[in-house]
Amino acid sequence: MDDASGDGEPQAITPAQAPFKLRTVLAEIAEHACEPGFSAMAIAEKYGVTEREVRRLLKKTGKSFSDHKLRRRLERARALLGDPAQAHLAVPEIALRVGFSDTESFDANYRRRFGVAPEAARRAENGRKPV
Repeated sequence: MDDASGDGEPQAITPAQAPFKLRTVLAEIAEHACEPGFSAMAIAEKYGVTEREVRRLLKKTGKSFSDHKLRRRLERARALLGDPAQAHLAVPEIALRVGFSDTESFDANYRRRFGVAPEAARRAENGRKPV
């Protein structure tokens, strides 16, 4: 997705480039969503386009950059909570690992997405009844 011209100025994405670009942006989100400070601007800078172009591409999915990033973070958290090898990690530590700055926000978003608190999800995954 290198659209920088010879003078380093970002170039607009052409309609023919858009499908490849969208896949690239979604792959970047999937790979980096849990990193602190990850943003649409980081993707734009990496590929020499504007942040607006990144957001415009994502608009075609019906979801914003933040929506995609949040979904990936929550999916990663769910995987960690259900992984017996990660049972030693406390829920607040998992929240931090997947990119949340506070456990309250993590808990609220997790409940909204999956209908259960993270701790209850962990217990259920490990064969114990949720409280």
